[in-house]
Amino acid sequence: MTAGGERRKLPFCAVMAQPGRALFQGSSRMPIQEALRKFRPAAAAVVLALLVPLVTFSESTLKSLMSGWLERCLIVIEKEQLSPIKLMVTGYMRGQAPSALPLSFSANKPLLLNVKFLSSADLTGANKDANLGLHPMAGETCPGALCEGTVYTDGGEPKINFTLRDLSESFLYRFHIRLAKPGTLDDLGVFVVYETGLKGGVCRVENATLFNWPVRASPLGKILASALLLLVAGSAVLVLTGWSKKGD
Repeated sequence: MTAGGERRKLPFCAVMAQPGRALFQGSSRMPIQEALRKFRPAAAAVVLALLVPLVTFSESTLKSLMSGWLERCLIVIEKEQLSPIKLMVTGYMRGQAPSALPLSFSANKPLLLNVKFLSSADLTGANKDANLGLHPMAGETCPGALCEGTVYTDGGEPKINFTLRDLSESFLYRFHIRLAKPGTLDDLGVFVVYETGLKGGVCRVENATLFNWPVRASPLGKILASALLLLVAGSAVLVLTGWSKKGD
């Protein structure tokens, strides 16, 4: 107070220096834990409010996308080294198969002697979960009936090409590749070279990766993967629900 009875204003730094004096008079400070406790149910309600209409609105879209994903033709190529001069290539197909599949086995040098489409006689001791459906051309070889009319030399070729027909995802597509001299998986490439005009449809072809594992998985593996996905989704719902109740 001044001599005339007027209240003297203190400098800002003096106000801040006074113990227990808040910058904004009359405001109460809420503890952090109390704020979080009140924030949890509100956050959960906002998340649920956003998810419910989104899922409802997108149900038909999701079904359409899943249907398109499952029906879209996809071929996954898996390579395996059996010996220094023998490789194995397995093709897994999913979706609507094309009417023809022009396969090309390619090496970076004249290395390929022949390619054999494996038959039931070659599958002795196969995995019990493996698809044992065999293509009508199984057991044939190129050079030979698999690529009849094509002439290859005995010293090895950089490419061996032939076309498969009567395709279905129910068949097992497994090939042995014999090399003229020792090689590795890096020496072999497997491609599908489509004809001009794309007659008969197109299939996407990929090397085996973690992302296309469901195409290659056994029936038991697909069941376990589906169960794991449901478990993760259910756990997320339980955690969200528990988080909301904890805040009440």
